[in-house]
Amino acid sequence: LLINYTGSWGLGQDSINALSGNVGDMDVEDVHYAVQQTAEGFANVVLMGGSHGGFIIAHLIGKYPDFYKAAAIRNPIINHVTELGVTDAPDWCHWIMGLPYDAYLPPIPTAKDCTTLLERSPIIHVDEVQCPVLVFLGAEDLVVPPQSQGITYHQYLKSRGVTCDLKLYPKESNALSGVACSGDTLIHTHLWFKKHLGLC
Repeated sequence: LLINYTGSWGLGQDSINALSGNVGDMDVEDVHYAVQQTAEGFANVVLMGGSHGGFIIAHLIGKYPDFYKAAAIRNPIINHVTELGVTDAPDWCHWIMGLPYDAYLPPIPTAKDCTTLLERSPIIHVDEVQCPVLVFLGAEDLVVPPQSQGITYHQYLKSRGVTCDLKLYPKESNALSGVACSGDTLIHTHLWFKKHLGLC
């Protein structure tokens, strides 16, 4: 199931604009609603996505821990506060809050801004995650730097007893689009779901 949630390019500019100031809410709930309507009657619902898709998945498995049975996430945005200082796309973090961004005079976030960013981040749901989570990261990702996002998320999950694994690809960036990497992530995702749904 591929979902055109609010903010997706597939729904036009008005949809994209509507997400500004509503990230972590409208997009997440759109996906959950679509999955509920489509997967009714299915016992094993799993999730796979990357970057902003990984962000949505990390929200979903924390907000609805009894509904989703396993997840595979690629370069997920986990904490917008820690992302803000290291990403090469700081304008995105401000857009999330519905705030303007000037590349020539970048605004300094206030305490209120940081609170808003944290409240819209999936890290706030980490204590609720129950399903097995497989994390794929590109070591050269400048958009969602792995140390401040995916690696930290994996550490949080592991410390809370969640079944999880992390695979770091040294020469890959946000897209994880190298031929060998693409094949590797697909194979490991298949094996992860198969294992944790009791299909092997």
